[in-house]
Amino acid sequence: MCCDIINQTNKIVYMKRIIDLEVINYFDSENKEHWIAEISKSDWVAGKYLYKIISDNSIFERMGKDTKVLLLIENENLISFCTYSEIDDIKPTELKPWVGFAYTFPKYRGNRYLGILFEKAYQIAKSENVSTLYLTTDHNGLYEKYGWQYKCNMKNTEGENTLVYKKQLLPFKTFGVKENEKYYDREGAYVIPIKDNKVCIVKTPKGCFLIGGGMDEGESETDCIARECLEETGCNIVIKEKIASSETYCRHSKLKYFHPIQHYYIGELSAKIKEPLESDHKLEWIDIEETKGKMFAPIQEWAIQIACDYLAK
Repeated sequence: MCCDIINQTNKIVYMKRIIDLEVINYFDSENKEHWIAEISKSDWVAGKYLYKIISDNSIFERMGKDTKVLLLIENENLISFCTYSEIDDIKPTELKPWVGFAYTFPKYRGNRYLGILFEKAYQIAKSENVSTLYLTTDHNGLYEKYGWQYKCNMKNTEGENTLVYKKQLLPFKTFGVKENEKYYDREGAYVIPIKDNKVCIVKTPKGCFLIGGGMDEGESETDCIARECLEETGCNIVIKEKIASSETYCRHSKLKYFHPIQHYYIGELSAKIKEPLESDHKLEWIDIEETKGKMFAPIQEWAIQIACDYLAK
């Protein structure tokens, strides 16, 4: 009985402390001098480096112009910090964005406070329609408890091997089996308009497809959808939330080993403003149940189901 009371008291104290904690972005703080001084107290070499590049204002050049330094604080005390940035110390790479410099001061360890900072990073990523976050570390087994998964080993800027982890924020599915061959990667973006239990698709001589297609060089996912929608349907599109991504490993008649990566969004078709450029593409609203077995790519059947589940929430 006594132990139960003590455990319950400890739990209440811990919960109260969690409520008193706050996550701020250093660059939005009105008290930067205090917080940079707190960061400098880190006993970690990387923490000292973070202090240096903030102090000399080189952080944006090194890590990207939208870099954020997230601080977990309790009143004037700094508990943990990490960065959210486009660039980390893995170069060159197309992977982004990154969570880096994750650190908790020794006296606060054992409470999983980093998890609170990670949740803030996840919120930022989702607001930017990011489906996957990355993290580099020399520690094996530390970040799995926060839901991170080992991705691969890569070289850092010093030429040293480091572990790269990923955090999947939106549903992601892999179709097919990757063989030990060089694949041609092709990213694409698609929109899934759903209304009254019907989904809008494009019928072509090859089969049924979602509205969208492959991304041109330098094109964003949403720009790709807008362009493809005009080309295929002649309509403008209101693009809403990103809901999922997928990849397929397959054989292609011309490209041999093909690796399409597709990103899916919820959206609404608006007025038709021109005739479609592709005359053999026919826009149709069909019952969602009818899409099963009709889509040219099974991966897009999965995406339609994800969209239905998302809208049902």
